[in-house]
Amino acid sequence: MRLWIVLTAALLASACSSGFSSGVDGSKPFSTLTPAEAMTACESLNDYVQSTFPPAQIDQTNCYLQALESTTSPSDCQTSYEACLSSPPSGPLSFRRSDCSGVTNDPTCTARVSEVESCLTARIGDQKDQLDAIDCSIAGDPAAIRDASATLTAPPECTALVETCPSLAGIAEG
Repeated sequence: MRLWIVLTAALLASACSSGFSSGVDGSKPFSTLTPAEAMTACESLNDYVQSTFPPAQIDQTNCYLQALESTTSPSDCQTSYEACLSSPPSGPLSFRRSDCSGVTNDPTCTARVSEVESCLTARIGDQKDQLDAIDCSIAGDPAAIRDASATLTAPPECTALVETCPSLAGIAEG
């Protein structure tokens, strides 16, 4: 399995102030990662996503989403949300660690490791900001709910990856 598939899956599963660090030399071309470096990068991404979106936050967001779907006022939403927290639903948002066994590099990706790290940091940060904006204050406001669940556009840190790392276009384009 290629690293880009694992990175994409982990990102969609889905930002710490320091940002994502793969544990690999940032000046190294992504295409030259050894199997051990690819494994290190994959496990580091799993850890970063887990620390950015801890299980308690995933449960809270899932409860907000459930409450927002079933209520139209902030007070009713808050009541539903609080009841949900005692037994949070699984999904629609979840985090599963990616299986990093057999991960390899992408020989077509000429981007530097640091460029991929910057893109992932920005993407994950944008997703965290989006999830942090979901709460009962938007109950009954279809436009706010739509905005809170809209597909995010690619951050500027990802635009160069479309050309230098076509396999990461899904992350780079939004």
